[in-house]
Amino acid sequence: MQSRDSIIIRGVVPAIVVILGTTACAPSWDAHELITPTQLLTQIKAGNPPVILDVRTVEEYEAGHIPGAIQIYFQDVPTRIKDLQTFAEQDVVIYCERGFRAQIAETALLKAGFAQIYHLEGDIKAWRRANFPVDKGTGTQL
Repeated sequence: MQSRDSIIIRGVVPAIVVILGTTACAPSWDAHELITPTQLLTQIKAGNPPVILDVRTVEEYEAGHIPGAIQIYFQDVPTRIKDLQTFAEQDVVIYCERGFRAQIAETALLKAGFAQIYHLEGDIKAWRRANFPVDKGTGTQL
């Protein structure tokens, strides 16, 4: 006869393995280089900005985005690779609100062969916190 504790442990251990396995499959920030908001603003002001992709929703983008950013929803990136191919040889900076959606988009672009992908450190939250310029309205959308 099994003890109550051994039944609980046998049920908990597989659950922990599943959770750890799922976490290990999540995109990793370590796979992408970071660019600080200050570095990006410097490039924008110098007239030599990278391609900037805002992977938030249209509503979030229209409420305020980095000047020159192109909006494409993160879930659309894998199916719109052909539309993004023109940027494959350029520096591409990706951001969202807090980072997770940008990670997913970055991973899709890396799998498609994009080599120069940068994640905006702190995403749009850090940009706003630094009181850097924000454009509102439709801008450019893919």
